[in-house]
Amino acid sequence: GYSVKECKEMPDFPANLLVKEDQKKFSRLFKSALVKRSSLEDYDFHLIHRDGTLKWLSTSWQPIYNKQGAYIGLRTSIRDITGRKTAVSELIRKTNTLTILNEVAEKLAEAKTEEEIFNFIFDKISGITSPILSVFASFKDDMFTVRNVSKLDDRIEKAIKLLGKPL
Repeated sequence: GYSVKECKEMPDFPANLLVKEDQKKFSRLFKSALVKRSSLEDYDFHLIHRDGTLKWLSTSWQPIYNKQGAYIGLRTSIRDITGRKTAVSELIRKTNTLTILNEVAEKLAEAKTEEEIFNFIFDKISGITSPILSVFASFKDDMFTVRNVSKLDDRIEKAIKLLGKPL
């Protein structure tokens, strides 16, 4: 979001654009690299874009030398990895949800009574999300009937849709 000129004019660039939690560590690593002439690969941090959005970036650097072999600074590269971080977070969330739903399916297959089914579901459902809990809330107070058990597949389908895209 900033021009090259603006970046060059910023004191302590890019650390001044990082979220507070990342500023000290980034500055310490970068200043140490300048002094020790060391390399770093793929250090991830949060940056606040000019438009106010939070971005994930990854940086790498290595020392550079002139033709005479004298150290002249660091070559740095910074990549926007927001999409990758978002995808990984979503993958973890869906994996956790699928794990819980798999446990539920296994327990349903093993259950001997309707009460076992409902008790297990209500123990596990709180670990998914509160919208999913609301799908089952009205179900909990109903009598344990064959009619209600037959609705369970519909309730689970609705719960999965609340998670977003079909799993």
